[in-house]
Amino acid sequence: MTPQDPYPGEQELSSHSFFVPMVDLLAGVVFLLVIMLAASVLVSRPDFGKAQSMQTELRRIAAELETARAAEHLLLDPRRQADRDRRLLLERLAGRLAGRGYQLSVDAERGTVAVEARDAFRDGAIALEPAGQALAAAVGDALAAELPCLAVPATNADGCAGYGDARLETVEVLASPSRMTMPAGGAVSTARALSLQLLSSVAAAHPALVALAGERGVPLMTYGEGASGAAEGPEGLVLRFQMALPPIP
Repeated sequence: MTPQDPYPGEQELSSHSFFVPMVDLLAGVVFLLVIMLAASVLVSRPDFGKAQSMQTELRRIAAELETARAAEHLLLDPRRQADRDRRLLLERLAGRLAGRGYQLSVDAERGTVAVEARDAFRDGAIALEPAGQALAAAVGDALAAELPCLAVPATNADGCAGYGDARLETVEVLASPSRMTMPAGGAVSTARALSLQLLSSVAAAHPALVALAGERGVPLMTYGEGASGAAEGPEGLVLRFQMALPPIP
């Protein structure tokens, strides 16, 4: 120890406490400069604007996809459910009527069940033969077992396993005459009158069917002008089912 250097460790301690923070600071500044330089190079590239445009387009496409998914949920899902429920209804009705010995055909796309019953209608008159009365009773039995599941409100919970939340709008009874002599009113008016005869017989066998309503509160059971091309097909009737669907905006 000398008078010129009374504290030999003070200078070393002072150097350490000053230069180390300065080195850290300079390293941080250099790091920031490198980041700024890289950002400047990226922004100045010719394709930077294209990248931004692509990002904007991707966000627009993502928003449209989300809108499409919402539209699918609101519009397509109920239609898919209605189609599944109608197919199940046709299958169950066909099974019940086939079990009664009737020959029938099902068109799932059109939502129809055509039931054959020979000599159902009286030749030259708007009236049902005993075979027609028996057909109406069998159809009424099958409808009474299934339609309450798809009416509003559903009233047959015990027998509705498998159905979803879709509801019927109308059930149309259509006469299918094949070989009768048409009265003066013509084929269309005769088939319509026979359809009404069949509906009346179905309602007489099961009056509760007349009280069933659809989604809009309109009675389910109705009748039409007869099955298309009925004069060429088997005699009997056709049931046509229309499901209630949400409107397309």
